[in-house]
Amino acid sequence: MRRRCGLGIRLTPTGSDGDRDTPGRLARDDVAAALSAAFEPPDLVESPEAIPSFHRRYSPQNGTRAAIRRRRVGSSGNGGGDRMAWGYNRFADHRRVLLRSGSTVIATRAGPIEYVQAGPQAGTPVLLFHGSPGGYDQRWLLDPLLDLRCRLIAWSRPGYLRTPLTTGAGFPEQADAATGLLDELGVSKVVAYGISGGGPSALEFARRQPARAAGLVLESAVTRSYAPEIPILARAVFLTRYGTWAAAALSRLRPRAVVGDFVRQESTLDDRARRRAVDWIMAEPGRREITRRLILSLTPYEDRAPGLQNDLARFAALDDSLTAGVGCPALVLHGSHDGDVDPGHAHHAAATIPGAVLHIVPQGWHVLRLSTGHGSALEATRTFLETVR
Repeated sequence: MRRRCGLGIRLTPTGSDGDRDTPGRLARDDVAAALSAAFEPPDLVESPEAIPSFHRRYSPQNGTRAAIRRRRVGSSGNGGGDRMAWGYNRFADHRRVLLRSGSTVIATRAGPIEYVQAGPQAGTPVLLFHGSPGGYDQRWLLDPLLDLRCRLIAWSRPGYLRTPLTTGAGFPEQADAATGLLDELGVSKVVAYGISGGGPSALEFARRQPARAAGLVLESAVTRSYAPEIPILARAVFLTRYGTWAAAALSRLRPRAVVGDFVRQESTLDDRARRRAVDWIMAEPGRREITRRLILSLTPYEDRAPGLQNDLARFAALDDSLTAGVGCPALVLHGSHDGDVDPGHAHHAAATIPGAVLHIVPQGWHVLRLSTGHGSALEATRTFLETVR
């Protein structure tokens, strides 16, 4: 089966597939709506006070669609494009301010590395190798580990945010760069935690640094050749700066539709199971916030594009030898219905890493934090960490 890449939202024409509020049915008009609404960038920043004004102006009760049609990009000549660029630049600049205020850039022997830490200094060090696309700002995906007395260290892999690609383009070089970061922080051993596209770098770290790898966790991780099919429309929405900007707007304008399409794209669940998954996510504000933050972690796209393009090229060149030579304890977590990284990656890792523990999450999809069986994955992680402390 050909696999899709990343946070893909599947777009359908207006009125297709019946009810437009059905999970997994997001119309193309909604993208135009989001771009038009997003001309006022304070509505898209992470300040909660911006949300009510956004919904007042663009709610269906206030004639959203008619208002948006009047404000369509380019409807008054070239000024529309200028307004769009101005709005995007303000949004991107604000995102950069937020991102840079939350991280530190440190000089290492490999080059500059952006990172952040959380949790007790005396806790079990866990080094996050984030997915593709991503950055240090995906650290919060591991927040449940803070309750397990872990010290989380998250870094932006080369090509993402403020870690330049020159710090280490290849996965072996990224593993060496991570080692340089640990040297600067005075951390002797860590549990390497690779999520999705961070799997190859985490595996290389475990292979190349056996004395520094106390353990290895692979979650929904790439462990062998991976060449996803990226539909043209998904590429336009999620692999462009304006498209990711629109997706950020839609995560607030049409949250249920975004969640539904997200689960559809990233899972192989049938319609009934997918609807249950969407209902479960929407029932709790914290889970809805995870979806929003995942989409925000695509922005600004141009600050993450070099890393993503590098990853995709190198994923395709991988072979089955990536897991060879890993000698540390390993835990492999994967959803039974992952629609992005096939569960075969997890079975391959478990079969080729000596002593690896495989935990398949029933009804789990690519984002385990948003899977109904996430509790079992967390319990498996707790047990694993107790054995490697």
